[in-house]
Parts: sequence; C-alpha cells; structure tokens
Amino acid sequence: MICAVLDIGVKIIFLVTTDMLHRKTDFPLQMSGWQIGWNVGCRKLERHASKGGKPLGILMAMGIPPDTELDFLESIIKGMDDCAQKFNTRIIGGDTDSHDELTWLELRSER
Repeated sequence: MICAVLDIGVKIIFLVTTDMLHRKTDFPLQMSGWQIGWNVGCRKLERHASKGGKPLGILMAMGIPPDTELDFLESIIKGMDDCAQKFNTRIIGGDTDSHDELTWLELRSER
C-alpha cells in the first residue's frame, strides 16, 4: 500500500491513500452489488486501523458502464455506506463518470 503521511503541525498526522479497483480483475462475478460495495468501502480501512488510524472519510469516484442496472448500482452504494457506518466514518463525496468497465477510485483520509 502506498500512503502519503501529512504532518500538519498540530499534533495530528493525516494518512491519505488511494486504491483503484476494477470489476473484471478485483471482484468475482458471483459477488452481489452489496458485497462489492462493502469490499470497496473497507479495502484499506483495516490496514490503517491496525496502526491506530481513525478514518475521517472516504471520497469515491466511480466509472459506471451505461448498461449498469440501477438496482445493482444502488446496492453497491448501500454496501459502501453500510461499511462506512460500521467503521464510524462516512462517504464524504466523489464523482461518477461513464466508463466501459465498473471501476472505483477511492481516497481515504485518516488521522
């Protein structure tokens, strides 16, 4: 995992990471939308937590194929949100775009 360590000088250090995920290579086709969302939401939270990091939020960018069913997309978002709530954080923003493959880029900030 590559991580930026930002010392802002007030006895708080921020850890910032990104993770690029793709439907074809990172998630078995048998996974439900909710399972994918949960997995995307907590990919690296456990690594930061093991070092004492406290999650501040998740920024999520998603590339969405035009033929993606709305119910499947809503299930993914629900899984991400459930994961964030479980670990006392939240999705704080992001972006969506049309893409030929379901793709995620997440940015996590922790202290």
